[in-house]
Amino acid sequence: NMIFEVQDLAVASPATVSRCGMVYVEPQQLGWRPLRDSWIATLSTVLDDESRPHLLTLFEWLVDPCVVSAAAAPPPRGRSRADPYCTLLKDVVNKHLGLKFDNVFEPPQGSELERGDVAVLRNLLYCDFQVPAADPVKYDEVTDLPKLLSVVQDYLADYNAQNKSRMDLVLFLFAAEHICRISRIIKQPYGNALLVGVGGSGRQSLTRIATFMADYKLFTIEISKSYTVNEWRDDLKKVLRQAGGGAAPTVFLFSDTQLKVRV
Repeated sequence: NMIFEVQDLAVASPATVSRCGMVYVEPQQLGWRPLRDSWIATLSTVLDDESRPHLLTLFEWLVDPCVVSAAAAPPPRGRSRADPYCTLLKDVVNKHLGLKFDNVFEPPQGSELERGDVAVLRNLLYCDFQVPAADPVKYDEVTDLPKLLSVVQDYLADYNAQNKSRMDLVLFLFAAEHICRISRIIKQPYGNALLVGVGGSGRQSLTRIATFMADYKLFTIEISKSYTVNEWRDDLKKVLRQAGGGAAPTVFLFSDTQLKVRV
């Protein structure tokens, strides 16, 4: 068993390298890519071959510039927080991809972007429901926002046709963005989210639509004056039997107003 330094291995023959029992490598020399590859290898059951290149592209595209940005001094006052990030992305896109930043991040509406405007990144969305009833389902970037909004509106019409409690909602781009986020979260194993907002902002309605679009079961609880911890435990048993024993993908939805006992 032989131990060699890194500089020796750089010029060593393959036979010499194969006899190495251990190689000491500094973390800075190792880099982040082995950690990424090790993590992605654990996702073999949930990450298909078609989605893997997308994930690798995002890592290669963003990690190094973000590390540089995190190590740099904070931006001076008066500058947008998005400005340094957009500057890094612009350099990566122009220099390494050979593309024009304004063309890559131009909103579908065709409006003019200003440097440092957070809208540059707002329209970077991914979802798997752009093509309804697609088989197999493809998780891909949203390149046509008006079409995405039209698809969501069609799902809302189907929801109202199949449920007695209609939801008469006026859907707009901001709502579609949140539906993309909620949909991504609930489709992850043990995915959960805390939706924060004022009353009437659509937290429950958008969750119901995202659940319907995913073809999941929605489980809610009914709170009354006689509702106690025993009823709560019974409801938990029901949702666990439905999701686990019944093998039915389920979303458990409840609001802060339904919390009677605070710990």
